[in-house]
Amino acid sequence: MVWARRSASLLLAVLVLGLFTCTQVGAQEGQSYEFSETSSGALGGRLRLSLAPGWGLYRMDDVNKQYIDRFAKEAGIFEDNIDGGPNGYGEIAYFVTPSVSASFGINYLRGQIEQKSWESIVVPGEGTFPMRWERSLTTSAIVPQIGAKYHIALKEDLDLFAGGGVAFCWGKISIESKSRIPAIGTSEETNEKFSAYGTGVLGSVGLSHDLSDTYSIGTEIGYRHFVTADLESEGGSPWLVEYGGTSHKINLDFSGLFMLVSLSIRL
Repeated sequence: MVWARRSASLLLAVLVLGLFTCTQVGAQEGQSYEFSETSSGALGGRLRLSLAPGWGLYRMDDVNKQYIDRFAKEAGIFEDNIDGGPNGYGEIAYFVTPSVSASFGINYLRGQIEQKSWESIVVPGEGTFPMRWERSLTTSAIVPQIGAKYHIALKEDLDLFAGGGVAFCWGKISIESKSRIPAIGTSEETNEKFSAYGTGVLGSVGLSHDLSDTYSIGTEIGYRHFVTADLESEGGSPWLVEYGGTSHKINLDFSGLFMLVSLSIRL
């Protein structure tokens, strides 16, 4: 698939550039990272726990092009596309050597669009009334990952790193619709839910600044390729979008650039 090949190429470029930069800077500075001898943790600073909020861009080809552009926009259901959303990441990393760390982390990715509108509706025996519509489409994914990073100490309290990893994705989509007629006090609500599993890869580069022997802050930018299989309902039926006389299956594609800001604690 062309998109997969382009994603893999970009991922490789990010990793190569990051590792090359780390190597060159390390050679110029002549410095290496050392475990803290004064760390209050029992592991001498080898273990690092991190929490990182951030933002990511999402490709979402099937959702945007097959469902929103060719169906929902024409039906007046939604006007916007899912292009990105907030990210959350938690990680536990272990420094195998002063320059190499292995990690396990969990991502939470989310994207949402909303639409509100009024329209007139004829109620038999009652007359014509304005009806309020509130619709939302929410995509989300829980993504455990394992990875490794290469670290270079630019200064005593400044760390440059580059790394990558592989991931397992559990993605969900929810399409909620609420309608009510205020004049006569009636309302109706529907919520369609679909989910699927998938896999992914990612690469990133970043900087970490030590605030003390225990705490540090950092920033990280990278690219992920996270794609699920075709979405299905809880009963196992595929989500099919029909237009032009044909039916189309839909997946979730959270691939794109991302940025995180982290707070870490050493143990």
